Amino acid sequence: PGVYEIPFGLTIRELIDHAGGVPDGKKIQAVLMGGAAGVFIGPEQLDIHLTYEDMRREKIPMGSGVVMVFDETADLRQHLYELSRFFAHESCGKCFPCQLGTQRQMEIMRHIAHNSAQPTDKATLMDVGFTMTETSLCGLGQTAASAIMSAIKLWPELVA
Repeated sequence: PGVYEIPFGLTIRELIDHAGGVPDGKKIQAVLMGGAAGVFIGPEQLDIHLTYEDMRREKIPMGSGVVMVFDETADLRQHLYELSRFFAHESCGKCFPCQLGTQRQMEIMRHIAHNSAQPTDKATLMDVGFTMTETSLCGLGQTAASAIMSAIKLWPELVA
């Protein structure tokens, strides 16, 4: 943990090493790039260079610059639920895609985090996420599903 100023061009792996690496020799399970409104990447993407060009090519937002590293012991379902709670709380309610979408996303993620997933949850989360992304009025609603949708694409078993 901490705040680090690094030069552009380092890889994500080099940034993590610069910050002290993963404690106790644990393996990296996932990295959330760009903060709550960002996207997840897997360990196989750690050698991407932190440049605007490389990040854009890989469709990874720089966002706020936040890099959250999750080791192999992290419960990603619980973290995704917490992200969904954050967005549901922060929605101003002005537009229905965000107001209803963030609430529905949170409800589904609560079930998933508590091991009571339904067979339709994955498709519903992707549909709700797409609708919020395409039709919300502001950046919050447009990015509220980014982390969850990226996690589902990388690890579909998370919502099974």
